[in-house]
Amino acid sequence: MVKLKSPVARPATVQSQPAEALQTDSAKGSTARFIRQGDSRPSKGTQPTNFRLPAVIIEMLDEEALATGQNKTTILKAALLAYCTSMDQNEKNRWLLEAPKH
Repeated sequence: MVKLKSPVARPATVQSQPAEALQTDSAKGSTARFIRQGDSRPSKGTQPTNFRLPAVIIEMLDEEALATGQNKTTILKAALLAYCTSMDQNEKNRWLLEAPKH
């Protein structure tokens, strides 16, 4: 034997809410979504990455940052771009062999 549940009647206060109250609830929800989206960080297509560098290289980065007025991230980006785009294979190999010496 299957028992069917009878529909639950809503309280009179919920059923008789004016349309203005329903609009206020949806406005509150959209306001909350707007604030939550504003609090989130914008995605720039970048992601944090950690590297372990010897103290000598970090000192070199610090000196270069002071000399150029750029931050260390910008200097590392420039170095990587130079390495990946404008160096021929022989020069890349030379720097790969020199890197462990520092």
